[in-house]
Amino acid sequence: MSRAAERRAGRHRRGRIRGLRLAAVIIGAAIILAGVIGLAYPSVGGYINRLVQGRAVRSYRRQVEQLVESGESEIMLDQARQYNQWVYNRGGGIEDLDEQELEQYNDVLFMSVTGIMGYLEIPSIDVSLPIYHGTEEAVLQVGVGHLAGSSLPIGGENTHAVLTGHSGLPSSRLFTDLDQLQMDDTFSITVLDHTSAYVVDDIQVVKPEEAELAIEAGTDRCTLVTCVPIGANTHRLLVTGSRTELAQPSPSPGPGPSPVPSAPQEEDESRAEELIPYIIICAIVALAAILGICIIVRHDRKG
Repeated sequence: MSRAAERRAGRHRRGRIRGLRLAAVIIGAAIILAGVIGLAYPSVGGYINRLVQGRAVRSYRRQVEQLVESGESEIMLDQARQYNQWVYNRGGGIEDLDEQELEQYNDVLFMSVTGIMGYLEIPSIDVSLPIYHGTEEAVLQVGVGHLAGSSLPIGGENTHAVLTGHSGLPSSRLFTDLDQLQMDDTFSITVLDHTSAYVVDDIQVVKPEEAELAIEAGTDRCTLVTCVPIGANTHRLLVTGSRTELAQPSPSPGPGPSPVPSAPQEEDESRAEELIPYIIICAIVALAAILGICIIVRHDRKG
């Protein structure tokens, strides 16, 4: 073989080696970056969902303010009370609604801007979630679903509202921590400008067919439902509360109007700082990959 042919063969081998080195660096960086993203996904996804949920609730509150000013909110609450009376009169159990009944149900407390019925707050597990009509999968991916056929969650005698939520979603906690609730914990439901508070007095884990969710005459109750154990979903966790009085805010220490409670998740934007460590890690990995590629290319050029 001539010297020229040997040089060409040497350049070819070096080119292949450079290509293999570059590919190895890129693949290695991609694997590391994928691992970092995989570890960060639950926190990042959870933050994004909390942000979306918080904004939806704030939008709902703004729409409610307009309805209160126009007097429409009281009309909507009266319609909801009439609906709950109809639920109780038909037997008080959870019964499937026919097409016409389902259409009527979806019209009660419907908010055209947000589609939200109200929102649920559980202070002990840091839950603040929008409530939507029905329990379709699209609803349960983003918030809490109200079980059609149960009382609407506005409280009142002879009512039993049932709210359902997913557990164990990688992108949102929703009802994942519902099993941490204990007897005498409280939760509240706000619909329009009306808030109902409940104190937990019954916690059960049952098979789906064993769930007792009927209305008890003379009572005002609400049950939160999720599937357990996470992943298997063979049973239902039922956390039921009875109506209680809302805790009154402390009086203002000085003259002027009392402070207005902030909207749930009003400060969710501040949670962005929780993402900083993951952003830094991803940036470091990306910079390391770029630096590695530059070093290899520079070394090969010298060679």
